[in-house]
Amino acid sequence: IATAPDDDKKALICAYDTGAKNMIGNAAPARRVFFYLSPEDIIYHTDEGWKLFDAAIHWAADAE
Repeated sequence: IATAPDDDKKALICAYDTGAKNMIGNAAPARRVFFYLSPEDIIYHTDEGWKLFDAAIHWAADAE
């Protein structure tokens, strides 16, 4: 979903649906989300960024 600005091979946000293969080829037993937030950058997160974070959590929890 999102990669580091200086390296598109570094995932900052990624999601896997149940059964989808992850980066190392294993099937996810359930929905999974990785959302990288470094402690020093968290203060710069915008309202839109927090909405994306909330949506990722809702999606992973299969909340409607």
